[in-house]
Amino acid sequence: MRRLLSAAARAALVVDQRLDRPVARNRRGVAMLLVMFTVTILATSIVEFVYNTRVNLYLAQNHRDEVKAYFLARSGINLQRLALAYQYEIARDPNMGLLASVMSRSNFQMFRFLPYLAPIFTSGQLSAGDFGEVDLGRSGASGFGGFQGNIVMHDVEAETGKINVNLFASQRLDQEAIQRLCQLVFPGEYDSMMGIEQQRTIEDRFEVVAAIVDYVDPDSDLTVLDENCVASVGGAGNEISRYVDTDVEPKNEPLVSLDELRLVPGVTDGFMTQFGDHLTVYPIANKQMYVNEADFETWYAFLCSHIQGLQEDVGFSACVLPQVQLRVVYDALVLSGYVALFDDPIRVLMLMMGGSDVTGEVLGGGRFMPFSSNARVVGTMQGLLDGSPELHLFLMSFAEPRWVQAYGLTASIGQGSLVPPQRPFEYDLGRMARDVETSNPEIFTIRSTGEYGAASRTITAVTDLSAYPQTRTERILYWREF
Repeated sequence: MRRLLSAAARAALVVDQRLDRPVARNRRGVAMLLVMFTVTILATSIVEFVYNTRVNLYLAQNHRDEVKAYFLARSGINLQRLALAYQYEIARDPNMGLLASVMSRSNFQMFRFLPYLAPIFTSGQLSAGDFGEVDLGRSGASGFGGFQGNIVMHDVEAETGKINVNLFASQRLDQEAIQRLCQLVFPGEYDSMMGIEQQRTIEDRFEVVAAIVDYVDPDSDLTVLDENCVASVGGAGNEISRYVDTDVEPKNEPLVSLDELRLVPGVTDGFMTQFGDHLTVYPIANKQMYVNEADFETWYAFLCSHIQGLQEDVGFSACVLPQVQLRVVYDALVLSGYVALFDDPIRVLMLMMGGSDVTGEVLGGGRFMPFSSNARVVGTMQGLLDGSPELHLFLMSFAEPRWVQAYGLTASIGQGSLVPPQRPFEYDLGRMARDVETSNPEIFTIRSTGEYGAASRTITAVTDLSAYPQTRTERILYWREF
């Protein structure tokens, strides 16, 4: 029995040894697979972790740059607000002495000098164009100190003198504002810019004006303008008939932004490009033309509406007559060139120092703006329009090139010879004197862009300083960040 058990034990041991070898090999293979699988999982996790960490890092950096760019843009807006308010302080401060009285008498406008003053705040560098540059850092000034990034302060835009379309948000039609808008869009050259060639619902220029009035006014009656731009309401139908092919309806209340006009039938992108700078939605106190910012279109409309002495019955505008239009275009280019000359104060200073006869006619008295008072507007206009062809040639060189080219005067200016067309009419100088404005603007559109790394943020604001001289406070009428 004992032998039998011993033999069985030896047999079992042999079997166990034989079975043990493949089992051991299998276990080692599984372990290798487990190790490889674990390493793969860990590697994938680590790569994903590193990737997510890097993405989060870049997102954090971009967010940091966005925040810094935003506050740089906001700093630029605040600097512009400070400079605009300071022009009132200059006129009020008795310690400025003679300088204050001179600036007040010349209607000094700080916003025209901001492009030259702004770099001082950010870099400590003062640039005066061809007059050279001054590094204020040598005297200890360094802008904001440890300043990083960049602030771009765009040109300040005065809202004064623009046509306020919100004047139409009244039960009583503002015929004067309608007439100004009709005069602005009257020239037939603008038809294609208002979508008429695209066979839109609006079929003529005055219909565009009527559609704008209906979009803003509080009633639902259709406004109709006759050939003399005289408005009538009632009995013509409902204003919704202008919108039968669109999903838009008239707002019938004041606009918040001028961009809302794009919803009006006939107001195309071309219309806004051409006339957007002449319109506003902000509370402009007066309706006169602000001559110190008037461009060619503004002068052309203004001159056409102040013509007298014609025997022909021309209806709404005397500029329908070719001989009248030719001379008005000429005069508008001269006057718009005169205003554009003052856009660059450094250029004006250089011309003053040059002392030529032609520039002496324009810049006599050391003026740094086109028209310093209402009383001088008509006299200055007469002197310019009755001046020599050489003076006209000089001023037209500063007018908008597209209008000089459009009316075929490019060759004459390039050759240095200009023959003024005949003027078969007179301007109503008395009415012109009543219809212009030269006082300091009170409402401004300001823009500033902050740049840091690859991030860029822009802020647009509209500030109202009409109450500042008395209360030293301002109102922000509009604020947009993008």
